[in-house]
Amino acid sequence: MEIPQLQMPMIRPLKRSTQSQQVLVTGGSGFLGMYCILQLLDLGYRVRCTVRSLTREPEVRRTLEQMGASSIGASLSFIEADLSADPGWDDAAAGSSYVLHVASPFAVGQKGGNIDTIGIARSGTLRVLRAAHEAKVKRLVITSSFVAMSYARDMDTAEFTEADWSDLSIPTLTAYVRSKTLAEKDAWDFVRRKGGPELTAVNPTVILGPVMCPDYSPSISLIQRMLDGNLPLAPKLSYGIVDVRDVADLHIRAMTDPAANGERFVAIAGETMSIYEIARVLRSRLGAHGAKAPRFEMPNWAMRLLALVSPAASAIVGMSALRGQSCLRPPMTSKTAATYDSSLSSRKLDTTRRFCDLQAASGQSRTSLSLP
Repeated sequence: MEIPQLQMPMIRPLKRSTQSQQVLVTGGSGFLGMYCILQLLDLGYRVRCTVRSLTREPEVRRTLEQMGASSIGASLSFIEADLSADPGWDDAAAGSSYVLHVASPFAVGQKGGNIDTIGIARSGTLRVLRAAHEAKVKRLVITSSFVAMSYARDMDTAEFTEADWSDLSIPTLTAYVRSKTLAEKDAWDFVRRKGGPELTAVNPTVILGPVMCPDYSPSISLIQRMLDGNLPLAPKLSYGIVDVRDVADLHIRAMTDPAANGERFVAIAGETMSIYEIARVLRSRLGAHGAKAPRFEMPNWAMRLLALVSPAASAIVGMSALRGQSCLRPPMTSKTAATYDSSLSSRKLDTTRRFCDLQAASGQSRTSLSLP
């Protein structure tokens, strides 16, 4: 399967901020967060960005300038706040009209890998929501994930929509799947109990795009292993992919469009791609740099055995190595690869996804896939 060249989607332009409204972006130093900030600044918003340490500010400003932001100046401010602690969140939300809660405790490349993914994802989401509620924020957009809707006991489900939720009674769900599902459920419960702020969820599939920052999500490391030759065989798995710029665009539309309130939006471009197909595109588009990408698929039984001893393989297939039981993503336990219906955002928000060219998205041969 070839991926068409990058093309700008013909969609309704985003509205500029006429009142210089402030938007709080959590996790603004991350892959998706930076693209959200870039688009917000371009639209005339003032942006407040949370970082775990203010020492990151110069790096984030420099990266945004490299991405094309100009005359950032006072339009972008930073505040220190951590999902795992209370300090900073009330000040972060104060004066904000909107919040994009992009931050996640699950990231490859960050120090301190042994973290309570589920606990921090849930408590962090509630900290952000409480602060937004106190600050009388109009709407909060939460970055959820396709994994919050993709895991059912009946894994032969052909197509997932915004109405689907992952089944938390499945004992072998990974911490990442549980954290994303529970954090989003907590957010909906909060706004039902408190009556605000308005809430919208964006549920991206695997996010692809040029990586300009060191903070990235787990699937980027999978692509890097493919390029480095550390993944000699391709796991028999398929993922939906979506361009990071389209995900940022969808966040901003969900933030401002009245029709988005109370909705969940799947973000995917086209059909799913298998890891083998992605590897083939890497080899054909990246030349020598993609030459080490796997040329053959790994049988399912071999991947299951490898996942019992390899944390990386366990994360890839969604298997709990501790229990020795599998809860595998489609297509490993289903007859057909899962698909996702993203027509709701097209109907309500007038969105169209671009198809991403891996070579164009790779920048300096740094092709990226990011699991939200």
